[in-house]
Amino acid sequence: MSHIPRPKAVFALFFCATAWWLSSPASAELLKRSADWINTTGYEDSPYLSPDGKHLYFMYTPWSTWPAFFGQPPVLIGPARPGHHVNPDSNPWEDSDLYLSTRQLDGTWSAPRNMEFNDRQADCCAMTWDGVTFAYQRTQWANSALTDIYFMEAQPGGGWIRTSAGPGVNSPSASESNPHLSADGMTLYFTSNRAGGFGKNDLYVSRRAPDGTWMAAQNLGGRFNTRDHDDQIWVSRNGRTIYFNRDPGPQIVVSEWTRRGWSSPAPVRFGSRFVQGAEASLTDDQSRIVFAEVRPELEDIVIMEAQRRADGSWSDAVPLQLP
Repeated sequence: MSHIPRPKAVFALFFCATAWWLSSPASAELLKRSADWINTTGYEDSPYLSPDGKHLYFMYTPWSTWPAFFGQPPVLIGPARPGHHVNPDSNPWEDSDLYLSTRQLDGTWSAPRNMEFNDRQADCCAMTWDGVTFAYQRTQWANSALTDIYFMEAQPGGGWIRTSAGPGVNSPSASESNPHLSADGMTLYFTSNRAGGFGKNDLYVSRRAPDGTWMAAQNLGGRFNTRDHDDQIWVSRNGRTIYFNRDPGPQIVVSEWTRRGWSSPAPVRFGSRFVQGAEASLTDDQSRIVFAEVRPELEDIVIMEAQRRADGSWSDAVPLQLP
C-alpha cells in the first residue's frame, strides 16, 4: 500500500487475513445495512465513546481495502453517507471522514452525522472529553503517506480552529497517529513508527509546556512497547488505567497502575473469548466499552460494544446497532 492512513485497524488484517480469507459465508444481516446505521458495508473504524456514553465518534470510508492485501485494488462498496468528503483524485486511502452518532432515550443510536471539520484529507481517530476540543489525525499533506496529530477546537461563534501538535510530537519522516489527550489537556499519548523505538509502532507521550507547546515526546518504554505493533491507546480520566492493542493479533490489552507501578499488559476477554479487536474506548465509569473488531468472514471491520458485569468481567461483545 502506498497511501496511509488506512482505516486504523486495517493494518491488523495483514496478520490474520491469509488464514481467514473467505473462511465463511458473509452474513446477510450484517451486509444489508444502510447509511442510517453505524456499521455498514463500508469501513467503520476507530470508535471513540464519550465519557458519559452518549456520543460515539468514528471514522468511515466507503472503500473496502481488504482486497489490497491480496494484490487487488480497493473496492467502493459502502453507502454514500450525507456530507462525506470525496477525495478529488479518487484516492481510497484518503477518503475517510469522522462521524458522530448519539445514543437516544430508547438506547438506539441516531443516524451518523458528518463532523463539520472534515475536509478532503484523511480525517481519522478522533477523541474528545467535552465535544469542544478534539485530538485527531490527518495526512501531513494531500496524498501523503504519513500522518500527523492535530487539534480541532469549536469556536463560541461557530466554526472550528485547527492547530498542529507541533514538532515536539509530529515528525516529518514518520507517522504519528491515534492520539489520546488527558482530561486536563496537559498530556498527549499517541502512536508513532519513528526510528529509535522498540518495535514497528510504539506508544509515546508528550507533556504540555508552560507556553502551551508540546515538549519532545518520550517513548512509554518496554512495559508497553514490544518488537511488534503497540498502538491505539486509551487512558482513563485519573490516568491509572490504560487500554491499547498489540499485534500480532490484534488483541486488546489492559494495564493498571498499582503500588508497584504499571501491571503487565493483560489480554482482555469478552465473555468466553478473546477478540481480534483494536481501539478500545470506555465510559468514565468503565462500565461500557466499544472497539473495532476484525471480521474476516465479512471482509470487514465492525464496531462492537460490551458491558461490565457485576464481577468486573466483560460481557460478550455485540455489534452496535444492527437491524
